[in-house]
Amino acid sequence: MADIPETQTVLILYAAKQPYETAEGYQVPEIEDEHEVLVKTEHIGLNPIDWKAPDFNFAIPSLPYISGRELVGRVVRRRPSSHSRLRDGDRVLVISTDYRDLRKAAYQQYV
Repeated sequence: MADIPETQTVLILYAAKQPYETAEGYQVPEIEDEHEVLVKTEHIGLNPIDWKAPDFNFAIPSLPYISGRELVGRVVRRRPSSHSRLRDGDRVLVISTDYRDLRKAAYQQYV
């Protein structure tokens, strides 16, 4: 298992119509379900909704907000009881449509 820090750096939006900022010290997401894995982000996609949302205050359920819908990364943790085919080190593509759950947002080091 990889060495996973307790906190991470994120790209965060503090207010609508403002640029994203980097912020340190954010908690690395916890695995809450046996069907979830923790992924270390390697690359992110820039979806039009991600760069339009701040300007139009759209699809931002609350502030501060971590955005990002697509990423590629590597599995770094899963539950021991998981029956998933995914293993630590597997490379995965993540498409997150659950924009209300910031644990799943791409603009952070771990998802």
